[in-house]
Formats: sequence, structure tokens, C-alpha cells
Amino acid sequence: MTHQRISQLHLKDPDNFPEVQKIGRANVVDWRKARPYFVAHAQKAAARDRRRRAEPKPGGESQ
Repeated sequence: MTHQRISQLHLKDPDNFPEVQKIGRANVVDWRKARPYFVAHAQKAAARDRRRRAEPKPGGESQ
């Protein structure tokens, strides 16, 4: 992931995105702190995308 994308995410979601540090002109984030953010983001995206949803189990609700 580029430092530009880290900057975008930090500006777009400052309350939830982990702390960003400057190294030279680049913004960086500790992956151990950022991983839960990205996992939660992926789960929200999967919930919006019907192709990623878990298939209902056979014998479940009838239509």
C-alpha cells in the first residue's frame, strides 16, 4: 500500500484509522495496529456485496 493511500485513509476516517507516523515525506502505519481496521473494512464490504455473502444452509428457511 502506498503512502499516498495511507494519507487518504487517515484523512477520510481519522477517528477509526490507526495512528500515522511520518518518515521523511511518507506517512506510515504499523501493520499490527492497522490490520483490525482493514479486517473490519473488508467485513463491511463483504456484507454489501451479495457475491461474498455466505450461502444459506440447506434445510433453512423456506420461501
